Amino acid sequence: MSSQNALDYFVQDDDSAGDLRGKLVDSIQRCLERRDAAYQTRWNRVWASALCQKYRRPESEDYWLWARAFFDAPIFDLQAIAALVQ
Repeated sequence: MSSQNALDYFVQDDDSAGDLRGKLVDSIQRCLERRDAAYQTRWNRVWASALCQKYRRPESEDYWLWARAFFDAPIFDLQAIAALVQ
């Protein structure tokens, strides 16, 4: 699965945590899309995070796009990113 649609709708489940992984990915994306007073603060934390940088597509220097690895990330990493963007 390499298309964006596949990444948006299907997640890795080889560790039996696919449901939780999908919920975390969705929660992170929805939180970052929310245009409220904390919008820029959340994005500043994402850009400054070494953990988040690990999951960013490197070919885009001025726009954030999650790499495939983000959609397959360990639950622990996704939980840390979810806490970061809250």
